[in-house]
Amino acid sequence: MADEAVKKTARKPAEKKPPKIDPHEMVKIRLHMDKQHMAPLHVVVNDYADDIPRAVDVYVPYYVAKHIAEIEAQDNRTLLLTRSLSDRFEKKLREIGGM
Repeated sequence: MADEAVKKTARKPAEKKPPKIDPHEMVKIRLHMDKQHMAPLHVVVNDYADDIPRAVDVYVPYYVAKHIAEIEAQDNRTLLLTRSLSDRFEKKLREIGGM
């Protein structure tokens, strides 16, 4: 009987799932533009291929917008890792008297 009580209290509450979105639903995005990102973004995802202009609002399918968001997130993680490794390298180089 005590085992049953433990099992009931140990159960996790049901997670709320986000509402399902039609992957082909058109959503509005705006890509940033700076000195390093001036050209349109060339995107190819499954049956969708396009050059998406920067600094203007454009409508793309949801799955394309999600893919672009994942790419930007990965680019940000890569930039942080690169900076971290560069800082560690410079610190080690100063320690051994290389700079």
